[in-house]
Amino acid sequence: MKKHRSVRVSKGLRQVLCEVAEVARYLWERGWAEKNAGNISVDVTEFFGRSLRDISVYPFARIQTPLAGLDGRYFLVTISGSRMRDVSASVAENTCIIRISEKSHGYHTIWGNERRLPGVPTLELPSHLAIHRNFCRQVSPRKAIVHTHPTEIVALTQIAGYNDEEKLNALLWAMHSESIVAIPEGVGLIPYALPGTEGIAQATATSLDNHCIVIWEKHGCFAAGVDVLDAFDVIDVVAKAARIFFHCAGAGFTPQGLTQPQLEELRRRFVTKG
Repeated sequence: MKKHRSVRVSKGLRQVLCEVAEVARYLWERGWAEKNAGNISVDVTEFFGRSLRDISVYPFARIQTPLAGLDGRYFLVTISGSRMRDVSASVAENTCIIRISEKSHGYHTIWGNERRLPGVPTLELPSHLAIHRNFCRQVSPRKAIVHTHPTEIVALTQIAGYNDEEKLNALLWAMHSESIVAIPEGVGLIPYALPGTEGIAQATATSLDNHCIVIWEKHGCFAAGVDVLDAFDVIDVVAKAARIFFHCAGAGFTPQGLTQPQLEELRRRFVTKG
């Protein structure tokens, strides 16, 4: 049996690792990543090209449902069981890089903590890969995905009425002027489903075709961006809008919210392209 060897990390890839560590710290500090909650992935193919000389020296694992279109691509993924506070403190020990096989039926782990290689990617890997496949098909500039459990967002979907996509978006836009700018298309909402399944993976990937953030009812959210900081920023804006609602409700009054004319004015000024 051939012994694995871990690839060298380039300067560009090292920057991605630093950004992942930074976002992991934000998630932990905000209380959005309890225990080992949350996961992150980034398409890092640009730092490797399409092939390695001898891929067989790297540990291999099968994918339950092959995803044609991802063959030969590389992804940086947080390891299953890793805590975001640990990712922040030591990103190299809590992430791995996988290369999807030529038949898209599995992946080789080509980089990770030498003591733990092969690191096992997050259990939400099916959702991450389904989303990345859609981005590849669309030639989208979005390469990073962040999944986390923002307290305010999860709490909103626990309230009758706000587990409806249309009503949820109306509230989020009305609570904060930045919302209409950050999410002019609104948030997607996936009815509660068992995490880690192919069904929720496909539903999330489809919803992210038209949104930059998708909320899983009573669970958390997935956000996508050109990098992890971009994805985090969207979550941050949505969570703040929800937090404003709860601050008002906690003070004992119903927030007025932005009016429809005010929202349209913001849309014309900051969203609509001439």
